[in-house]
Amino acid sequence: MPYLADHNWNMFASSILIDICARFGSDTFFVSPGYRDAPFIAALQLRNDLNLVSCFDERAAAFQALGWAKARKKPAVLICTSGTAGANYLPAVIEAKTDHVPLLIITADRPFELVFASAQQVIDQRDLFGKFVKKSLDFPAPSPQLNAKAWMSYARMLLETTVDDRPGPVHLNLPFTAPLDPIIHDLRPSPLQISEAEDAIARLSFDRSALTSTSWAEGLTQELVQKILLSQRGLLLVGRLQTDAEKSAIRMLRDRLSWPVFADIGSGLKFESEFEIPDLNLPQSRQWMDDY
Repeated sequence: MPYLADHNWNMFASSILIDICARFGSDTFFVSPGYRDAPFIAALQLRNDLNLVSCFDERAAAFQALGWAKARKKPAVLICTSGTAGANYLPAVIEAKTDHVPLLIITADRPFELVFASAQQVIDQRDLFGKFVKKSLDFPAPSPQLNAKAWMSYARMLLETTVDDRPGPVHLNLPFTAPLDPIIHDLRPSPLQISEAEDAIARLSFDRSALTSTSWAEGLTQELVQKILLSQRGLLLVGRLQTDAEKSAIRMLRDRLSWPVFADIGSGLKFESEFEIPDLNLPQSRQWMDDY
């Protein structure tokens, strides 16, 4: 059964999102501590089964999350406080969008009524990352009117979007009102509301089809093999490789063919082969290609 915090509405809402991420497979949360994201931090500290990575530098946290997501092939979760904190994520977010790396970015926010009231350290965080995220949603501040099932549905949609046929980052902006501290408040979810939310989460299902590795159709593989066998000479161009299995397969193909190789730096195979062309723009490489 999920564990949902009942201290106050902020911690209840935070624990819903945390539990849905965990059930999707995102068990590591990269958090840059601040006051506005305190409900998330408090809710995470109640979960011994999850990993909390604390990093005060948001830019560094974002690149840590990016590397984790690349290695694990599932969405990393980034959480930061309000104001300009989230803006420091942008370089890593751009890279995630370009390289199709799954990220869920959660920015805590001031309540809407303070955004345009000249309050200190407040910016309009809606659509903060613009075209560099696949989707951006603004949730309402947690309150007794919180629709837990709607939150679950939208959170699931965001997570599934990160790993669909074009993986990439998504953004969730969540405002919090007081209390931000992990205190037991008079206005808090009832035992019935907690129980209903736990049951709904337990019944939640995900589309994880995109998380499974894909393979070529057998007919396409045979066609490629025939073309290679009929070729008197060729050039092996190696792009970005994601897994050790992919690298092992390309190494085997490279060694058996003994063709010249041009490997992109993202392949992890650069400078490994005696037949490698280090740079296609070098004059000697162009001359070699002309002769070959």
